[in-house]
Amino acid sequence: MYEKQYPNEGAVLFNQPEEKSSYGPIAEQVLNEAIFQFQQKKINGANRRGARRRQQAAVFAAFRPIQ
Repeated sequence: MYEKQYPNEGAVLFNQPEEKSSYGPIAEQVLNEAIFQFQQKKINGANRRGARRRQQAAVFAAFRPIQ
């Protein structure tokens, strides 16, 4: 539904003037820092999930019934 309303959303449209921020350089720095922190949090969260899965696998392997 959303794609029908906004078909060019996210598309790269060539020969279009680049949008300029009207907030200024400090706001751009804050935005860049927020994006950076979000990406770091996402990366760190993925690493933690991977470690948790490895830990769970080790625990399950330790308590696996002997055949």
